[in-house]
Amino acid sequence: MAAGLAGQGFEGVTATTDRRGHEVVWATLQREVKTDPSGIVRLGRYDVEAGTWSWYGYRIGTTSTPGDWIGLSEITLVGDKLAVIERDKLNGPAARIKRVYTVDLPKSAAPSGPLRVLPKKLAHDVLPDPRATNGWTQEKLEGLTVTGGGDVYAVTDNDGLDNATGETALLNLGSSRKIFGRV
Repeated sequence: MAAGLAGQGFEGVTATTDRRGHEVVWATLQREVKTDPSGIVRLGRYDVEAGTWSWYGYRIGTTSTPGDWIGLSEITLVGDKLAVIERDKLNGPAARIKRVYTVDLPKSAAPSGPLRVLPKKLAHDVLPDPRATNGWTQEKLEGLTVTGGGDVYAVTDNDGLDNATGETALLNLGSSRKIFGRV
């Protein structure tokens, strides 16, 4: 699988522990593996006790902008869901896709065979948030968290000054109840 990743790899990680202390780590790949169906990115489930990986599929959006691509850049456990950041490679006024989606948290390892694609649901379109400040929309929406008080924050990766302004944006997206429903 690693040979089919080209220049992208793991992009986010989160973990959960059930009432019996059984830990499961979730991770997302940024882009498709060359041997997988086009438009399907892998979400990995690592069972710590068993020491085994299994993989679910996630259908990414599409873009018609030449040279652009859509990828995943974060996975965060939110109640009984996994929140995933899906974004394009565009910044400034050209940016089109900076979104948080959720998928229901699978209760068990993925079945063997073809990737089972998890249905996604739009939780929050982040693009209006940086635009509301009349500032520059950063390309790389990279991190997502929910505070103990229930606020949802997202953060960008500034990439230094490589085709970017060098700024990092920390965005308060609102309450987790509003964005994710009951958490």
